[in-house]
Amino acid sequence: MNKSGILFHIAGLWMLSVLDASGKWLVLAGVPVLMLAWVRYAVHTALMTALVLPSRGKAIFSTQSLRWQLIRGLLMIASSVLFFSVLKRLPLAEGTAMNFMAPLFLMALAPWLLHEPHRLRRWLGVVTGFAGMLIVIRPGTPLDPVGVGLGVLTALVFAFFR
Repeated sequence: MNKSGILFHIAGLWMLSVLDASGKWLVLAGVPVLMLAWVRYAVHTALMTALVLPSRGKAIFSTQSLRWQLIRGLLMIASSVLFFSVLKRLPLAEGTAMNFMAPLFLMALAPWLLHEPHRLRRWLGVVTGFAGMLIVIRPGTPLDPVGVGLGVLTALVFAFFR
């Protein structure tokens, strides 16, 4: 068993949780959503460049599919801006749980986007995850309808990003 891989995975999940919680705190404190997303990606770009540039050199800037990387980058930025907008309107747990609708959308779109057939075991896994999301969100509890709509849109954009 690779212990360092497990530790990196745990550290990554912890950092994403900190990012989400701090993002919610900052948008509630009045920081504009676009500024928050800009800082997130500026810091991410600086850190990754500092970590990867020494070992890979200028090769990190070359690509064979610039068009698709730009589209994917725009989808990633859009999903982050939408998600921070959701956090401004919904509790953290509910806003985060709504992101788990993305696999449902991705499975529904897989035959057209990924040219993959539907498989029962995949659907069972996605439906199980969706049920878990419903447990967290607790349908029927009063949530801001605009926040819920933004959450669904975030999950859809995130599905296209994946």
